[in-house]
Amino acid sequence: METLYNLENIHFSHGGSFSLQIEKLTLVRGGSYTLVGSNGSGKSTLLKILAFLLHPQQGRLAFNGSAVRHQPQHLSRLRQQVTLVEQSPYLFSGSVYENMSYGLRLRKLAKDQQQRQIAEALQKVGLAGSEKHNSRQLSDGQLQRVALARALALKPQVLLLDFKLRPGAPADF
Repeated sequence: METLYNLENIHFSHGGSFSLQIEKLTLVRGGSYTLVGSNGSGKSTLLKILAFLLHPQQGRLAFNGSAVRHQPQHLSRLRQQVTLVEQSPYLFSGSVYENMSYGLRLRKLAKDQQQRQIAEALQKVGLAGSEKHNSRQLSDGQLQRVALARALALKPQVLLLDFKLRPGAPADF
């Protein structure tokens, strides 16, 4: 199995009361992982570190066998391979299509390819045909599914989900 992430002696603290410490963590390509813990235990912080949005104050973080360098160009390339969908996702004003096409346009995908990837992603999350809906008129659940579809449309190498599942809720996406 090929190592995707390797974290060693990671330390991240925020304020005076929170500290995330990871002695060693290895995640392999193709694996599915679940983080479980109480509120404030560092799950979201770890996901942001894995998405290259936060930098550990100490330790070594490697991705695809290479050390992560905290240089803007290097981080920008890494961030195009990893997508994090947060618990309370942010959507722009405008249509579902406009929200979903933003990242695809930044990646300079042709318009027909954007349309295919958006349609495919919306189908996967059960929102096929909702491209023209205004994002400000969607329910919280629909907003979260659009955010997930937006992430899937980017076809990231790694998809990180910071979702809080309700007891008994299906997790079949």
